Amino acid sequence: MKVDIITIFPGYFSPLGVSLLGKAAERGLIEFAVHDLRSWAHDVHRSVDDTPFGGGPGMVMSPVPWGEALDAVLGSGSPGTRLVVPTPAGVQFQQETAATYSRMAHLVFACGRYEGIDARFADEARARVPVDEVSVGDYVLSGGEPAVLVMIDAISRLLPGVQGEVKSHMLKSDMYKRDMVKSDMGQLLCFASGTGWLRCLGAVTAALMLGITVWLAPAGAQQPAPKKDKAPPPPAAQKAAPAAPAAAAPGAAPQSAWVKL
Repeated sequence: MKVDIITIFPGYFSPLGVSLLGKAAERGLIEFAVHDLRSWAHDVHRSVDDTPFGGGPGMVMSPVPWGEALDAVLGSGSPGTRLVVPTPAGVQFQQETAATYSRMAHLVFACGRYEGIDARFADEARARVPVDEVSVGDYVLSGGEPAVLVMIDAISRLLPGVQGEVKSHMLKSDMYKRDMVKSDMGQLLCFASGTGWLRCLGAVTAALMLGITVWLAPAGAQQPAPKKDKAPPPPAAQKAAPAAPAAAAPGAAPQSAWVKL
């Protein structure tokens, strides 16, 4: 997949070079290209905005540099390309949207600022490529850049080879590490290390994840269900909890509130 981003703040997208996204780009699973909209401005001040027609507060981004930028990004052909324009008035971005976009060969994101992009830009672009105006939530951001980062993260993790676990799209229940920990409040958290207990805990966790996802984000539950494991053997007898650590000597440095046993 190729992703082109047009913005007046190219440095905003430095996170694309780290974590899973950075590794995916290094392996050639996804290609990112960030373009400075001001490269297509023609005045001394490299202006990309103007006053709105009819007056009113704020500024509107001019369609001229946007149109020229899109021409440069699309080139002579645009098969499999979709233009995505983040806007608070757009269609809600959901998990199904991310799944649809993950099957595209080429995505172009237009990051608006100020009062938005002149509507003539999207109208003209629709004659060449499909155009989606998308919102990431019922709130207003300072620009399209943070919304684009959210969408790219949600889309990229669905690409083959980027994220390993098939069930990782589901919402998680409370998670715990395999350990025995005691807090100063005297609460003892003990998880047995036997394979029987681990299988039981894994099955319960998977069921909780699926239930939470169906309740809060039903779109995420439409992915392939996790494989069913065989019935676990009878659990082994629990080991006796170890004794609490001895009290610290007077004048000693205070210990952490949580102690690994």
